[in-house]
Amino acid sequence: MQIGKNMNIVRLPADPLHDLHWEASSEGIYHLDFGWEKLNLIDPSLFQANFLAVEEFGKRFPDAEKVILARSDGTFPIDVQVFSEYLHRLASALPEETTPVILFDLDEGCPFASLVLKLCRRRFEHFELLFSGVRIPIVGEESIIVSLPQDSLYDEKTFQPLFSRLEGTPFKCIPEELLNEHWEGVDQIMVERSTLGEMGKRMLQGFEATEGEISWL
Repeated sequence: MQIGKNMNIVRLPADPLHDLHWEASSEGIYHLDFGWEKLNLIDPSLFQANFLAVEEFGKRFPDAEKVILARSDGTFPIDVQVFSEYLHRLASALPEETTPVILFDLDEGCPFASLVLKLCRRRFEHFELLFSGVRIPIVGEESIIVSLPQDSLYDEKTFQPLFSRLEGTPFKCIPEELLNEHWEGVDQIMVERSTLGEMGKRMLQGFEATEGEISWL
């Protein structure tokens, strides 16, 4: 989801040096700022402190609809898969009614093809992704899907020209194994034939049975 420049983001210091005595705000979206750029996320004591901060947020603001648990310029303090697992563990401390959010501040020079894979629903399925600046087309109501192969088979040199050709055309990028969960309202799925797995083949047969169009890359 794209956010406007005027969205009010309420920063709540949540690193281990702060006492977590936050003030409520009637407008905007809360951002738990853990100060991760200066810290070692592998430290188990740090995770426990972060987890307690999320629990405290849930107690103080049980009616919050959303909370930003991470804000990024497209880079990550640790491996993106490990970071995803870390965030999902933190999000488990939130009330069920509160949606965990990651906010990305991306500029025109961002590595688009690389970020498409890093941010896809394979890693952040249970998070809402918000974008300030450039939006990465991860999920939405678009009628065209670009199927993403398994990480080991993804070649940026293959997909970057495709993304360039699609500039100005609404599309979304969905991991192969999640296609059937996101193709409602979709007319066309674009697939790199050489990377398609058996599960993907079966899903595409089901999509074609509904008169959907497959475009092979």
